[in-house]
Amino acid sequence: MPAAEYGRGAVNLVGRRAVRLDLVVPLTREAYIRGLQGFKLGQRQGMAFLSSTYPAEESLELWMAAVRYPLAMIWVSKGGRVVAVETPRPGDTRIYRHKGAAVIEIHQALAEELGLDAHSAARLTVEAPR
Repeated sequence: MPAAEYGRGAVNLVGRRAVRLDLVVPLTREAYIRGLQGFKLGQRQGMAFLSSTYPAEESLELWMAAVRYPLAMIWVSKGGRVVAVETPRPGDTRIYRHKGAAVIEIHQALAEELGLDAHSAARLTVEAPR
């Protein structure tokens, strides 16, 4: 994956307990569409998909068709709240859509361990591309 197509960020998620995760952020349309295809997340790592007018709240869509391990998709509002959590099966071809400023993908087991739901807090920071 070319480095110019991805930025970096971090998120603090608070469910039953708090955790800080490093994020990979797709910066181009191609990287956004490719998502996690061919990418292996570390246990404390995620990928963040931002709305095109971040931090505006738009309907963001994701799918899991090419992902082969269980992930949680977490929609986050610009106010720092989790608005939805989806936990599809690997290879699921449905499109998941919720309003939010960003969607964060993390390992499903971590989301379950944290007890993330629509009442959880999320503080997202994204570094400007260099």
